[in-house]
Amino acid sequence: MVLKAEEQIQLTRAFVRKAMEADSSGHDWWHIERVTRSAKLLAELEGADPFTCEMAALLHDIADEKLNPSKEEGLKRVVDWLSEIGVSSEASEHILLIISTMSYSGGGGAPMETLEGCVVQDADRLDAIGAIASARTFAYSGWKGQAMYDPDIRPRASFTKEQYRNEKSTAINHFFEKLLKLKSLMNTDAAKSLSEQRHAWMERFVSDFDAEWELGNPNYLEESAYKERMGNRIHIVFNDSAAHSLRQVIKDERVVSLCDNQTIGPLQSTHNPASLKIREYWMDAHLLGGRHDHMRERLLLDAIAWRSWPQRLGGSEVVVWAGDSVFEQINLRRLMEEIPDSAAVSVVRTTKLYEQRTMGAIRYAHTGEMSPDHLRELRAEAKPLTQAMRNRYAKEWKQLVTADGMLRIWTGEELRTVPVDHWDEAILETIEQVRRPGAKFVPVSQVAGRMFSHQEQRIDERFIYYRIQALIDQGKLVVEEEKASILEQQVRLAVEMANTKEQAIADVKQWAAESLPALERLLNQLEDLEARETSAIGQLNPLLAEFQHHIGESGNGLFNTLVDEYIEGQQAQFERRKRLAAIVSSFVQTGEDQSTRE
Repeated sequence: MVLKAEEQIQLTRAFVRKAMEADSSGHDWWHIERVTRSAKLLAELEGADPFTCEMAALLHDIADEKLNPSKEEGLKRVVDWLSEIGVSSEASEHILLIISTMSYSGGGGAPMETLEGCVVQDADRLDAIGAIASARTFAYSGWKGQAMYDPDIRPRASFTKEQYRNEKSTAINHFFEKLLKLKSLMNTDAAKSLSEQRHAWMERFVSDFDAEWELGNPNYLEESAYKERMGNRIHIVFNDSAAHSLRQVIKDERVVSLCDNQTIGPLQSTHNPASLKIREYWMDAHLLGGRHDHMRERLLLDAIAWRSWPQRLGGSEVVVWAGDSVFEQINLRRLMEEIPDSAAVSVVRTTKLYEQRTMGAIRYAHTGEMSPDHLRELRAEAKPLTQAMRNRYAKEWKQLVTADGMLRIWTGEELRTVPVDHWDEAILETIEQVRRPGAKFVPVSQVAGRMFSHQEQRIDERFIYYRIQALIDQGKLVVEEEKASILEQQVRLAVEMANTKEQAIADVKQWAAESLPALERLLNQLEDLEARETSAIGQLNPLLAEFQHHIGESGNGLFNTLVDEYIEGQQAQFERRKRLAAIVSSFVQTGEDQSTRE
């Protein structure tokens, strides 16, 4: 009886599951299941024959020579099974062709001849990229008795099929020898797209593994899994953003980020182990406030990097990328005090060089603000640092440490230690600058943001918050209402800042321009009203007198009384209008005088 295609697939699933479910090498039934699902999906997307793709995916590891005495014996198992369930000879040949040529084999295998072969090979390779692939790698290495990582066993750049199968290696080496190469070997457009994210995950994993191997390791440069991929030159930056941009420019050499913004707080020195705790206590008391564990962790990681990297640089060619920011100039001097004399050091003055290149049209505050393209333009601008200059920088670092200050600035090509309240006046001025017309209070976050973005020297926002709190404690600032965090506060000046003479004159002139025309119109109206009222009263009085004369004593007494009251009321109203006109006239004269006064 001839079986239908679906029946052949179901029987094959049962056959493969029974054969592979006990596997512990990472080629178990669930690997088969994932590859089969991917093959079916890719077949649909690429228009390949679904039966051939599914059958080849199910059977591909039945023939794998890693799991059989030989490749030939593995293929015979597949042939026998296909014959047993009645798969046509044409379909069987196609399935066997795919299975026999899809193996990685050290990366030198022949390309697949059919679309179905491309689909199944891509499906298998997708399961060799990403998080699951990484887990499979360690399972396979354990199954083979290989080490997780051994620095004495270096990743192989190339190898034969026999070397790939039989020579000693490690799990981490497998990433460099095979897994990280698979993305570029994908056949179908769909698989190429799907491989991107998985490949990126593996790159991050290997990078993180290398970073953890580096921790406290004085021999790291010799033991790093990346040793063969990086040249002998090492690039140093003092900001993570700068490191990210520079790594996009320089892919074949190591870029190291030595952070720790020592613009503020007690200086940390590698030669003084207690300085880390002193700095941590100060930062916690003034900047962190017990709320930012990730910042505390960052302090520790920066301290470890500074304790490790300078000494590793002995005998290396080192290029330091430093802009004219206070934190970069401080760290440049610290590095020169700690780096061995055997290191050959060059410096790229990033921000200054780019400002000169653009004739001042583009000015960056620090290297971390620069784009990869702009950094690329400066790659050839590294200038060797003479021993005399290195000694000078080292001396200047020691002077900063001796000064024992809490705040440093960069001005006129010079680092200076200044009082901790150095920026307080700028903060008070900024509060007035950002206060909206009619508003009494200003959000603290708005003040910090303005200070950070508008000062030529980038000031750590945490330091600005610290100083605003200090100004509140000193009574120079008033809060709208008490909040749990300084970040949520709104503040105003306790005493309004006096305007300068120039500002006062400008205010009067603005008032005069806006208000005097209206006052002058009112004065003209009052003067016109006074003139008309005077004329009317002048005409009314003779008429009333004549009227009273004619009616005499026999006239209406009530009428006479009303006339008298009217005349008195008009006279009183007339006097009030005269006084109002005098006041308005005085305002107009004062405004005109002050608007023209220097």
